[in-house]
Amino acid sequence: MTETIERAIESAAPTNKDVMILRPMYDIYMEYKDTSHKEMHLTLTDRGEQGYLSTNNSNKETPTRFYKLSKQDLKNITDIIGDKA
Repeated sequence: MTETIERAIESAAPTNKDVMILRPMYDIYMEYKDTSHKEMHLTLTDRGEQGYLSTNNSNKETPTRFYKLSKQDLKNITDIIGDKA
């Protein structure tokens, strides 16, 4: 399961598209053996047809960055979280 999410994070493509959030976001927190970590949000849009990861923007001075998931990575993740939109 973690390999699926990690692969999706690593392969998501940066986008400058304005993402209109129509669905709740899910928090993803990945902690690695070396104690480094990544915090991302998963946003589903267009009735679950599109998926974006975004940076956790706790620092309001830093703009949120969005990364578009491939259709296959989106399907794999929604299968894990059980979100059938």
